[in-house]
Amino acid sequence: MVTIGIVGTGPSGIYSLMHLIESDKPLAITLFEQNRRAGFGTPYDPETNDPAMLANIASIELPPITETLVDWLRDRSDAELSDLHIARDEIDDRAFYPRVLIGAYYHDQLRKLAKRAKAKGHDVEILTNHHVVDVIMHEHDVVIQIETNGMSRLQAFDYAVIASGHQECDVEDEYEQLDHAYAKREAEAWRDARIGVLGTSLSAIDVAIGTAAEAGRFERRDGKLAYVPNNADAQFSVTLMSRRGLLPEADFYCPIPYEPLAHCTPEQVEAICTDDQGERLNRMFALFKAKLTLADPGYADGIGLQFLTPDNFAEVYFAARQRVPALDWAEANLAEAKANARARKTIAWRYAILRMHEVFGNAVKLLDERDQMRFSKGLKQVFIDNYAAVPPLSIERLLALRDAGRLRILRLGNAYSMETDDETGATNVRAEANEMRFDIMIDARGQPALTLQELPFPTLRLQIIANEQANDPAFIAHDTSQLLESGLDVNDSFALNDGLFNLSRVYCLSIPHLLKMHPFIQGLTSCNELAAAMANSLAEDLAGSHRLAHRGITNRVAHFDETSLVYCMSKRQWSTVCEGMVARFTPD
Repeated sequence: MVTIGIVGTGPSGIYSLMHLIESDKPLAITLFEQNRRAGFGTPYDPETNDPAMLANIASIELPPITETLVDWLRDRSDAELSDLHIARDEIDDRAFYPRVLIGAYYHDQLRKLAKRAKAKGHDVEILTNHHVVDVIMHEHDVVIQIETNGMSRLQAFDYAVIASGHQECDVEDEYEQLDHAYAKREAEAWRDARIGVLGTSLSAIDVAIGTAAEAGRFERRDGKLAYVPNNADAQFSVTLMSRRGLLPEADFYCPIPYEPLAHCTPEQVEAICTDDQGERLNRMFALFKAKLTLADPGYADGIGLQFLTPDNFAEVYFAARQRVPALDWAEANLAEAKANARARKTIAWRYAILRMHEVFGNAVKLLDERDQMRFSKGLKQVFIDNYAAVPPLSIERLLALRDAGRLRILRLGNAYSMETDDETGATNVRAEANEMRFDIMIDARGQPALTLQELPFPTLRLQIIANEQANDPAFIAHDTSQLLESGLDVNDSFALNDGLFNLSRVYCLSIPHLLKMHPFIQGLTSCNELAAAMANSLAEDLAGSHRLAHRGITNRVAHFDETSLVYCMSKRQWSTVCEGMVARFTPD
């Protein structure tokens, strides 16, 4: 049997299993989960999320596994639905659901997938409380090192899939002393505290709503949502803050699945990115302008689109919202979004930008360094704002907090300071004309794009660097820091690149590690798409089964000397690495 190890049992791991078990060849698949329960994923785990926190994906958009989310919900009893914090009459294809509900769905789907796999002749093992600490490419195997119950062991596979998602990283930055959005905290501390939240995206909104749910409750009064604190005298308040001080807009109605693009198509953009004429971003933006003008001439004229460039479009795009207090804009935008949903009306310019973001995202890695930087500072921010629209109910809850005098949005600008008192733990924030003091400060900027430096598997990290040297004779020591700060370099199937080590049998579907080169592969639809690409590639590799015959494939446990790296390499490979590479390339 061909053996496959999957690191992680969140959505990426579950979609990987779903696609892999379609194979006609029998597979032995082992999934490793470091937590005590499998199948949730950090953003959907009831142990780290409050029921008031909503997922920003409509039911109709969520890729089905053994059944659609709506069908799964309709099969639940009324008591089960109550436990999931939803009423039966709220089940709808366009509805947004609590994150903990999405987690319960994935948890149950993993169980059903394992049962389906067995019926198809595959072996599936799901191991919880198993922390993967290293992934090592041996001469004929991918070796996974696991820690469980205080013991370390090694297990060898023919293929490995890194499907870990949200990751706490140890990289130092100016906010390293702050609590993180998914960190477990004592709820009691929130109920009489002034809370500062770094970020204004959905992650930050979730923190605000989750903390508010501990200090009070949301209820309908004459059709309007209100926030009622448990203790009217408590100091509880939340301040969301970001450089622009803008909130995301409410999710807008549009056709799903997306209508195909007739302009600014993937083919047109790819043609620009593969010729030798230069000025790629400017030429891509010309296609962007043509599509936007055709879709919504009034919007294009209103913002002077014909005079804009990739460098100043974002400034104009955000300008109107910058002139209005964030919560006032949110209130007007929410009313518009609700009216459009009732009328099934699509705002053409918003929909056009939504459909073009993936086309641009796929082309970023083909831009030169200068254009990549220009894109990140400008158009990338527009695309993120557009596709990261949030559930209308989340905005409604923020407005209820505002009306209760418990919420504020703070614009930090570019010149601000933040200082934490080591004795009290309080944080002082100075921004523009404001100075505020918070009892609790939380970093809710969302999962950042992670680099090779932050890949949590030290031997694999070393082997990737060794491959870089083998593939590029000009590679020298000072290039290492630049490499460590880059994202993982993968092929179109998300396999690592070969070189000194045959790393193409290791697939990386860990979205945080792909974001630098693929800035828009976020969310559950991306988890499914990455998994499908991986499974197709692996199936093609298995079709040439003679390539695997010499390995003596079995479901086996590896026995090596764990005190050195020798077990991961042949003598020739180890000699090459030993020529100064370990000292030069192993990060601190």
